[in-house]
Amino acid sequence: MYQNILKTAVTVLCLLELTQAASLRCFNGSLDNYIEAPLDDPTPVTALLTKNFTMIFSGGYQSVPTGPANTAMMQACLTKNDTACCILNWSAESSCVFGYLCVVERVETVGNQLGEALVILFKTGKLLLESLILIGHSLACHVLGYAGRKADSLGYKLLRITGLDPAGPLYNPPSKYIAFSYTDAVYTEAMHTDPGGYGIINSTVTVQYWPNTVTSGSQNGCFLSLDSMCSHNRAYQYAAEKITTPGSLLGIFASSYTSWINGEGDRNRIIEMPAFFDPGAKTLLYLTPVLLIGLLELTQAASIICYNGSLSNYKETPLEEPLAILPGLVKDLKTVFYTFGYRGKVKGPATTAMIEAYVAKNKSNICLLNWENEAESTLLGTRIGYLYAVNNVVKIGNQLGDALVTLIKAGLNVVDLQLIAHSLGAHLMGYAGRRVRKLGYVIPRVTGLDPAGVFFEGFTIYQALDRKSGLFVDVIHTDAGGYGMRKSDVTVEFWPNTEEKESQPGCPVGDFELFTKEYPKAAIT
Repeated sequence: MYQNILKTAVTVLCLLELTQAASLRCFNGSLDNYIEAPLDDPTPVTALLTKNFTMIFSGGYQSVPTGPANTAMMQACLTKNDTACCILNWSAESSCVFGYLCVVERVETVGNQLGEALVILFKTGKLLLESLILIGHSLACHVLGYAGRKADSLGYKLLRITGLDPAGPLYNPPSKYIAFSYTDAVYTEAMHTDPGGYGIINSTVTVQYWPNTVTSGSQNGCFLSLDSMCSHNRAYQYAAEKITTPGSLLGIFASSYTSWINGEGDRNRIIEMPAFFDPGAKTLLYLTPVLLIGLLELTQAASIICYNGSLSNYKETPLEEPLAILPGLVKDLKTVFYTFGYRGKVKGPATTAMIEAYVAKNKSNICLLNWENEAESTLLGTRIGYLYAVNNVVKIGNQLGDALVTLIKAGLNVVDLQLIAHSLGAHLMGYAGRRVRKLGYVIPRVTGLDPAGVFFEGFTIYQALDRKSGLFVDVIHTDAGGYGMRKSDVTVEFWPNTEEKESQPGCPVGDFELFTKEYPKAAIT
């Protein structure tokens, strides 16, 4: 009983000592030139939120604006000309005369304040959901978790939060405190560099990374270090290096962290991940069950459907057996491969409209990439299902690239070949085009119809449709900054009736379910 009384007293004293001191500090080109505004009125920082992306970083326990974590991450961020760089300055709240427990008691309050501040900035139109990069280290990961939940309660679901070695003390289960988890944003990730030490043992997030990690204190150069925080701090050091040194970190797939430690990882399944790394060092990858379900759910169901004069007259063949369509293709006509995006349907109104247009034109062989099963996951729900589909984009795109090369080698005229796709399918065609190029051929034209923006802009492991996907790559933007990308690195871009996030003529204004079923119409050539 006396212990409970003491804990209650400490909590009350901590909250009484807490003041509304937390703020956002955004930098203008250097660390000594910045605008700072309190969380209850963050609008002054919008003067610097003029770039394509906004990164907000927060250090953890006893964090100060000029501390090593904030300094390293902001110096790295400032090398990115397209990114506004900010920190959460909660130095007054992150330290307490009563110690770590006192600061933990403040995490929820500061997190809620940050969530409310983000919503204020979203409503100004200067900060966009899809442009926000939210990263925290140690105890700040849990602060960002509360911020995500608060923003969600106010109608703004954050798209991504990155946790760098989330703090373990008082958050390892069982605990009364709510740790950073998969509910806090559409996509959450955690990098563990000191699990069981200062870092949490495990996280319930979308994806977890374990670079050089076996036990606490196992990071390179830390085993004999006198700095007890060495492995814990490696997380933000890796993150900063990843920002300044673009490149992929390869991980070995495993069903769990334990299975990897036991040598049960699949070394034939090398997966690229957006982690932050020490060059030349060994890396480990652990995917949590949420994402693992999506990967296991994938079956080899994708196929190619080629139409002959009508939608009812067609030949369908599995993607791994593409030669079956070759006899039905007219040699003197160009060949167009079309596909849909997230939750698209073979017999949906948009797909039907596109195929009918090409059939009516009668100037092209028209084939459809059917990845209906891979483009949706009813098991995982809308938000995680989208991530499942995004992962399949890479796999199916490369498989389509292999199939196209098989067809080209068998006689398909590559000179008269075009790939065209909508939304998420545009990036799938991008992977296909790059795969074909890698195998020694180049697709003459690849067209993207409002390529999907989520997970393909900002710091991401996924590669968007780009100019390397074909000889001539064009994109039509109809929902730039909404579900579509704001800008694409392609040969030519078209912007019909388009201002950023403005509705197309005839389209209603308001909030609708994730990803509309209708697709923009494209010129048929």
